[in-house]
Amino acid sequence: MSWYFIAFFVAVGHALRAPIAPALPGYPKSRLLGVLPSFRRDAAGCLAAHASYCRREGLDAVALNMGLLGTFTLVVGAEQVASVFEDRESVMFKSAIDRRGVGLLTGIGVLLADGKEHTRKRRLVLPSFDARRLTAYVETMSDISKQVADELLGAADAAPPGGAATFEASNTMSSAALRIVGLCLFSSDPAGGSDAATKDFGSALEECLEHTAWISRSALPPPKWLPTRRNRRFWRNLRVLDSFVYGLIEERRSALSAEGGARGGDGQRGDLLDMLLSAQVVDEEAERAERDEAAATTTGLSTTEVRDEAMTLLLAGHETSALALTWCLHFLSSDEMVQWRHEIAEEGRALLRHGATPARLEEQMPRTRAALCEALRLRPPAWAFDREVQRAVELPGGLELRKREILLLSPFVQHQDPRVFAEPHRFDPSRFMSEAGELAEPWDGGYDRFEYIPFGQGRRRCIGYRFARWEMLVILATLLARVEVTRPSDYSAPPMEGSVTLRPATEFELVVSRRASA
Repeated sequence: MSWYFIAFFVAVGHALRAPIAPALPGYPKSRLLGVLPSFRRDAAGCLAAHASYCRREGLDAVALNMGLLGTFTLVVGAEQVASVFEDRESVMFKSAIDRRGVGLLTGIGVLLADGKEHTRKRRLVLPSFDARRLTAYVETMSDISKQVADELLGAADAAPPGGAATFEASNTMSSAALRIVGLCLFSSDPAGGSDAATKDFGSALEECLEHTAWISRSALPPPKWLPTRRNRRFWRNLRVLDSFVYGLIEERRSALSAEGGARGGDGQRGDLLDMLLSAQVVDEEAERAERDEAAATTTGLSTTEVRDEAMTLLLAGHETSALALTWCLHFLSSDEMVQWRHEIAEEGRALLRHGATPARLEEQMPRTRAALCEALRLRPPAWAFDREVQRAVELPGGLELRKREILLLSPFVQHQDPRVFAEPHRFDPSRFMSEAGELAEPWDGGYDRFEYIPFGQGRRRCIGYRFARWEMLVILATLLARVEVTRPSDYSAPPMEGSVTLRPATEFELVVSRRASA
């Protein structure tokens, strides 16, 4: 009789684990590589198709056979997603796939650190995004936005009679966002300099991002030390980025040293770089030091640690905002959105008349905010996250996870749930206008905190989400207050590329003209 009980419990145990996904239309499975070829071809579409399968079958999760990369568990159930994001037991760490990809560029900064190290690094960076500093950043955001608007106006006015001026949406937004994060957090403009250390920064960053995305999707990437053509190009571009960042560190340290470390001197700007250079961290014997105050010793961050945090913030601080704005312009440029563009322009003119302040950005720009929220719903730049389970754990609903199991969570697929968002594939900013003035957090549109998650949630929620929100509001409203953005006659929607971020697979151009009421 005991064998029957053993067989029963084994069967139940397997039933509580995520079932292996079948081959789905458009996303076939290879015998050796599973769904990996489909995932590499169309990662976002592949996850969306499997999430739809889960909803049809009433599943909270499904296992994806990724061949040589292993088996990943895609989690889509609301309770399970919330449990992973909250991670109350601190067992959900970043996977090795992130470290071998993005880690090549950023090192192990706050984005990739885990456990106590993540807590320590997060505490170092958080002060740069407090309310007082964010208020000071708004002026820089406004200045850069006006300069971009001036450039677009110049292009529009220079167009020949009967002709149309166009601009590259992704490149324009990327340059603006990179300048803002550089000036706000490092008091330096990585995209606007004329010297050799800065003029190629933007293009080098794009090349490095492309390489890290390729590494992350590859089952057997070549070792980083192997001098392949791709590896040589990556290291060449990384040297451009490092030259700029290490140059900033050395210049600031020299200025502080010349002043004898005096606070408030000309060498200290009060930005993130100053905070990193002056940070004092407790050594590895922190727990012992807490019991014995006399034993506590502190050290400053090494140059490499400062570099890693600076590179992380330069990457994360501009890439996501630039992509959200790019996708938003794509959606707003359609003929159906002409009234929304007009209303955002009205809010932008008020912004230009009265100046950008936190109160105005949070309370008096509902149309601009709604358009950005809807773009972030349909095309969240941080579109997928992975987590590696550090020990066996059980999620709500009895879903068992084994040690080293890799989970996938995707804001992109969560935002397509028709049970939450009516007509989920339609761009409809009005869904974020409903009673927005009465909501404690109007950016969430009244949705549950784990239903609408463009910035993640829980202990790893994006540190700079308020910075990004204000930056996007200022740029979008300032541009549309002065220029009209429409689509050329031969326009076709840019396909998505789900890599490290959710990007347009190709650059696309939009038509720009002077707004009649500007």
